[in-house]
Amino acid sequence: MSPILHRLVGLSAVLSLVAAGCSPDWPTTPSGTPSLSDAEARLIGQDVAGEVEDVTGSFTLTGLLYPSFPSAGIPASSGIQRTPMANCPTIAPNPPVDSDGDRVPDDVTISFTLPDCSFSRNGTTFEITGAIQITDPSTTDFGIRVVFTDLQHKLTQPSGAFFLSRLNGARQALRSGAGGGFSLIDSTTADRESSEHAAAQLAKAWVVSFVADAGQTVSHDRGLPSGDLSVQGSTTWTRGGVSHALTVSTATPLHRDAACTSRPAFTAGELVIVKTGPDGTVTIHVVFNGCGVEPTVTVERSAA
Repeated sequence: MSPILHRLVGLSAVLSLVAAGCSPDWPTTPSGTPSLSDAEARLIGQDVAGEVEDVTGSFTLTGLLYPSFPSAGIPASSGIQRTPMANCPTIAPNPPVDSDGDRVPDDVTISFTLPDCSFSRNGTTFEITGAIQITDPSTTDFGIRVVFTDLQHKLTQPSGAFFLSRLNGARQALRSGAGGGFSLIDSTTADRESSEHAAAQLAKAWVVSFVADAGQTVSHDRGLPSGDLSVQGSTTWTRGGVSHALTVSTATPLHRDAACTSRPAFTAGELVIVKTGPDGTVTIHVVFNGCGVEPTVTVERSAA
């Protein structure tokens, strides 16, 4: 088994859950079209922050399996350390082929099924199902393409409170800037549901760029170094059959601290999420405050 896949077998899943209140009924515009409440806007800000954090894990197999669980709506948990099991996950082919020797498999599928991929600690259960396909998009430089097929994380607490996250779609990253950064296209869709929040979906069309701090390089074996990350693109957030189209941009680059072992690992920076409609503009500011500190989400409104 390759060193990359060996790391996967010894995976530890650290689950960080953020308490959030239930949102009220949707307000409506004078025309009767559902608008975006402040509670929903804050929920969107938390979900987007979690998805940006997940993008940084796309360069390591272990990182692909760390769920961010934003806006969980259940009490915070210190996490679960699972015991490695021979039957979780299954890897095909095993060993994988790596024609160009860059330690990214040519084409490998990693599958998770129950009951093998169910882990418990102190009455809390963590389950993984679905599949990840990893391919190598470049034979001349480092790159990685990851396709998610119903990759689902579900955490259930002894009280019955739960949070579920399901991911579909693709992310593809290519190294840039002489190894000191990368560019990534994220076209994934995340479905989230909890015992406190109704099901919601976040569909992304993002372009993500990363520039490592001076003297550091990007390597999928070690995870991302410290550096600045920026996101641009569009997002559609859907809940209860109502969709909201938003733009996402980076007001100040998000600085990632590689020494941070908690989520979020961004110690500074600001995302701006904007919805423009007939009733005016809703602007959501997501400000990162430090290692392991949940970002501050504020909502600003302006009339049409």
